[in-house]
Amino acid sequence: MSEWIKCGDRLPEQLSGTAKEYIVCAVSDGQRYVFAAQYLKGYALYNPDDDCGEEEGLSEATGWYDVKESAEYAGWYEPIKDQDVTHWQPLPSPPTE
Repeated sequence: MSEWIKCGDRLPEQLSGTAKEYIVCAVSDGQRYVFAAQYLKGYALYNPDDDCGEEEGLSEATGWYDVKESAEYAGWYEPIKDQDVTHWQPLPSPPTE
């Protein structure tokens, strides 16, 4: 298992335009939470609240996001406050058996 990396020391290194999943530790209201989240770096997200067409509704996002699921559609990215995520680590390798 990987060691925790403090966000203040470094963030994930990945290509611009990508989203990748990590394990994060976040603090909210004094409680620590550990869960899987995605780090987006210059990743194009569609904002359905924009009144313009789909192409104009795209914006580049960088930071930590929780992926929310819905039975009605594939899901959406919910931003996590960057100051709430204190540490991260890569996902472990899957089992071989």
